[in-house]
Amino acid sequence: MMQNLSFWAFLATVPVLYWLLPIRFRAAFLSIASLGMLFTLAPYAIAFMLALALLVYGVLNLQTAPAFAGAGAGTGTAFLPPAISNIRPSAWMFFIVLGYLFWYKYVPQLAALTFHESGLAKIAVPLGISYYSFKLMHYALERGRENLPPHTIQEFLSWMFLLPTFTSGPIERFDHFQENTETSFRVEFVIEGVTRITVGLIKRFVIEDQLINAALHFSGDDLTAFAHGIDGQPGVFAVWAFLFLSLIVLYLDFSAYSDMAIGASRLFGFRIMENFAYPLLATNLPEFWKRWHMSLTGWCRGYVYMPLVGATRNPYTAIIVTFVLVGLWHAGTIHWLAWGLWHGCGQAGVLYWSRIAQRKRITFFKTTFGKLLGWALTLGFVSLGGTLVTFYDKGDFMDSFRLMGRAFGIV
Repeated sequence: MMQNLSFWAFLATVPVLYWLLPIRFRAAFLSIASLGMLFTLAPYAIAFMLALALLVYGVLNLQTAPAFAGAGAGTGTAFLPPAISNIRPSAWMFFIVLGYLFWYKYVPQLAALTFHESGLAKIAVPLGISYYSFKLMHYALERGRENLPPHTIQEFLSWMFLLPTFTSGPIERFDHFQENTETSFRVEFVIEGVTRITVGLIKRFVIEDQLINAALHFSGDDLTAFAHGIDGQPGVFAVWAFLFLSLIVLYLDFSAYSDMAIGASRLFGFRIMENFAYPLLATNLPEFWKRWHMSLTGWCRGYVYMPLVGATRNPYTAIIVTFVLVGLWHAGTIHWLAWGLWHGCGQAGVLYWSRIAQRKRITFFKTTFGKLLGWALTLGFVSLGGTLVTFYDKGDFMDSFRLMGRAFGIV
């Protein structure tokens, strides 16, 4: 979306009109402007998304919502089995949104693997579905817990469909959005917003492009040939250089779009949550994931990891399952499943080691040299895991293991 000229026309005009309007009209205006822009890009998908969002809002905010929650006279659900009729409306809405996400993002992948030419395999994934679904599931759960501040439907829609964050995140929490919304214009909003957008543009279209060329210098244009080590391709050093550069490129790409989304939102007086905090400086894997795609990891920690720990009393299982789901959030393929297992097992291993180190009072990784070694090991582990998704849409999954083997001199 950031490469669409109409997006920049939106940013040049809509913030000005937004601040000229009385406060009571701003949220409605921003909702209409964002939805109008999104409708020009994907009218049918956005229409369904809007309908689903209104359903969730309506069920969880209307006075009749408790009728979904209990069996008995006058509740309207006495005919249902107790196991179903006692489910809270927020849980119903959560699973409806989850089913929507599963249908569009994973059914086509499963159908392609099973039926190949089935019509199901050709279902188009709606614009921004991952960020949209996670935001709406967050809203359903927190509204059900009564943790959200009072708000109007206009405020809900302006948050749900805020154009700058719709396709690239961050996964902004509704309570954070409400608490960080300014009502009086200040010039600082423009300065901060334009500065942040500029940083994102430089990352994406200047630095990243140069690093992509550098990575291609080591790998060549044919990644499959590079993984197989044929035609005199370079050895171990070239593989690691390619992997490190690919990680930096990935960071620049994700963080650049986050920068532009945060900067664009700042023009409206919103201080959207940060998504990256210099993750490539992390000295261990847990720290890396506290700094990388923080809105996603925070969502998964709150809604997946903590409930799993509470249910299983086993943090290792909870970590692995959580990262498998993080992988599948990106795409429902074996590549991302393997990537999730890689990071989940890595996190579980670091947790196990940290408990041993604490018990035996091992402090090596707290020394300067230990931190440097931890930094190198962390980047090495994350970069090596990148091989698992290198061929996500380019070739055979086994090529990932061939490339991984080449990193250790195994051709």
